[in-house]
Amino acid sequence: MTGEDQERWKPGKVNQRALIDKVLARYPEDFTVFRELLQNADDARATKVQIDFQTSDYAGHSAGANAKANRINGTVPNLNTTEHVASRQLFKWVVRNNGDFFEDKDWDRLTKIADGNPDVQKIGAFGFGFYTVFSVTDRPLVVSGGKSLSIFFDGDQLYTLDDPRPNSEWTSIEMDLKKDMRGPVPKPFDLARFLATTMTFMSNVKTISVFFDGLAFLKLTKSRDLPDDIALPGDMRLTSMGDAMQINTVSVISQAITAEITDWALAAGTKTPSVQHTGIENLSKNSVKCEGFWEDISTQSEAPMVAPPSTLDHPPWSTYTTRYAVYSAAVSVRLSNGLREGLHAMTKKYPPLDFDFEMVYFSKEEYDAIAVEEKRDPILGSVFRGPQGLFPLLHGQYMSRVFIGRSTAQTTGIAGHLSGRFIPSVERGSIDLTNSHIAKWNEELLYVGGFLARLVYEKEIEIIRSTWPKDALTNNPAAASSKDRATYTMQYFTFSPSTPDGKVSKILEDVFFTCSKSESFPILSNSGIRDTKDIRQPNAGLPSFMKVMPVLIPAAPGDPPSLIDSLPKQYLVRQYTFEDVVSELQGRILQEDEMVGLLQWWIDAYETVPNREKTLLELKEAAKSYIGNSKHEVPLVDIFKFVDSAIWMPWLQSNDALPPDTIPFSFTRNLDREKITPALSWEQMTVVDWLRYLISPQVDLAHDIRKNAGYSNRVVSILANIWGMLSDELKSEARELMEDVAWIATNQGLQRGSEAYFKEADVFRDLPVITANLFDPQVAIVLAEFGVRTQLDFAELFATWVDFQGLDFTVDDGFLGRINRTLGRQ
Repeated sequence: MTGEDQERWKPGKVNQRALIDKVLARYPEDFTVFRELLQNADDARATKVQIDFQTSDYAGHSAGANAKANRINGTVPNLNTTEHVASRQLFKWVVRNNGDFFEDKDWDRLTKIADGNPDVQKIGAFGFGFYTVFSVTDRPLVVSGGKSLSIFFDGDQLYTLDDPRPNSEWTSIEMDLKKDMRGPVPKPFDLARFLATTMTFMSNVKTISVFFDGLAFLKLTKSRDLPDDIALPGDMRLTSMGDAMQINTVSVISQAITAEITDWALAAGTKTPSVQHTGIENLSKNSVKCEGFWEDISTQSEAPMVAPPSTLDHPPWSTYTTRYAVYSAAVSVRLSNGLREGLHAMTKKYPPLDFDFEMVYFSKEEYDAIAVEEKRDPILGSVFRGPQGLFPLLHGQYMSRVFIGRSTAQTTGIAGHLSGRFIPSVERGSIDLTNSHIAKWNEELLYVGGFLARLVYEKEIEIIRSTWPKDALTNNPAAASSKDRATYTMQYFTFSPSTPDGKVSKILEDVFFTCSKSESFPILSNSGIRDTKDIRQPNAGLPSFMKVMPVLIPAAPGDPPSLIDSLPKQYLVRQYTFEDVVSELQGRILQEDEMVGLLQWWIDAYETVPNREKTLLELKEAAKSYIGNSKHEVPLVDIFKFVDSAIWMPWLQSNDALPPDTIPFSFTRNLDREKITPALSWEQMTVVDWLRYLISPQVDLAHDIRKNAGYSNRVVSILANIWGMLSDELKSEARELMEDVAWIATNQGLQRGSEAYFKEADVFRDLPVITANLFDPQVAIVLAEFGVRTQLDFAELFATWVDFQGLDFTVDDGFLGRINRTLGRQ
């Protein structure tokens, strides 16, 4: 390009007013001017800030007259009247701070639009923040250190006018309001809510006082305890993914904010009525009904509130205090030259070498206290929750924000506010995740946010784990408080889509789950706090016998989204495995109902089980219970038989003896009898099995039919009821087994069947006659089957008679045989 070309150059023209108006149009929320001026005060290391709303009467009078300007019949002002009385509408805003006075470079920067503060320790990045004052005034006046500077437009160009001023301890920004901005004082309750949130992460500002025509009606105070260092777990990654951020230490600070409001300021009401959490949960989904609900609240909020009687000098004050934890990470920065220079080119300042990144955690106790406060005053609600409020509403409309010194419009997606050296979009509506170098910086910074969220979650959940009542399940009243705290903590860190940029919560969530190398992630289970790897998904078929393995608590209809829903693959809660079942069975002895549940589960599942025989053996070797009358545990592997209900029921009772290899009927009552044998490889207990046990050395005295006549008759009664269902082969085996056993109860003790008689055979009243009850004819049949005799053999009869007569002679067998046959014919 030649010199002649350069001679023809003409400077471009910038419509400065239009530029500022377009930037201001993108600032999204109420109280923007105060937010920016408070941040400027904090950057100037101010500890005190004053906001003074002035009417034209007050602003136009001398200080002495001002002292009486609002004394109307000795009463305090009614802030609602300023909207209707022109002479008492707001005319001027004044914001003062006791920070560092302006230096030459600061005065110079005020006249340059978009000339950000190059000081790396200052929050401002683009140089637009101060110019938000032009949204309310056409001619702001800055007074600091004995000098004033008036800034104004003439046409589309910006001009300044400076003058000397008397020295004062304050730096002041005075704003004569535009005509369309002259109205009532902003609702003090809403302003208090905003200021309580705004000062949360400020480094220096400790008190904010608000006045109306010189009368104090609102004061906020912030206090911080000394920090306590937190040990950083060795499995957490202290460096961001791109190595730009190094987390050195983390400490926790207890912080409190107190808001004091005069009753006459509270009487002004609120622009936004309270929405209690319970109200949101119970709102009808019918849009017509919802609209009516809100109309009722809106109508109530517009109704004028009557201030309690008070005096000007001693107005009643209402005091609200909340306390919460601030987790602070000390971060050092390690940037490549390319990223560092790129950031400087975009923001006109180099990034800081170190800074603190902070996150707020509200305990459940404080969260509940806010809810109580809201219920106490359903119209105003709580000064700490609402639009731009400090406390979020879990899964509700008030979400936590990203702070860059003061709040932005960007939400975090969790219940905790985050504050760091993010670089925002120009209007602070969100953080910039689009512009390459700035996006890289912000993404690296979000790593610190996700890291802090994980650290705080683990810390809070471990406190709950350590204080959980010993061995108490979540349905135990003793664990109710711990369960509620755990549920709250998990909801606190359940990620919802962030707005306006949804990438913020996605990045934070990804870091939350990946910043730790640990394979363990603790959550709430039915057994308290457990790691996900040790918890299983609920299984309808297993709870009756799986009592040790923790399981997830099933979600109820209408429950909000849960942290469980977003667990990544490495932390997923698994389904039960067969190894889980075996492991629990090996560790304890099942009660009867638990064993029943185990058997039912296996019978339902066995057809789909691979390698069934091996698996069944493993199951039987692991499972054990107190079976029958045993005082010792019986492994399931020692069971080979079951009681077939088609034969034995209802005759065989629970107190009847069973062979040790036979499982009592109470265990199998509800099982499909046709599946027991194929599923469990058990055979039916036969009558021979049963009788063999009753005459074995293992049977106890009460059930030994060779020694207990009462139980012998009980056995005969049972046999009488089942005999007709037995096969001839079984009957034969039973008779053969009992042939030489003295087990039939008689009046002369227990006898072999062939040595026992029915009553009619006892001619001489000296035979062993059965004592069984013959009311049931089947009893006689069974006794006869086992050899009990209905008549006496003649040889025995004759021998008995001879013995009875005392004779001594012998006869041959042929003779007795002939006599017997003759008597039989006769």
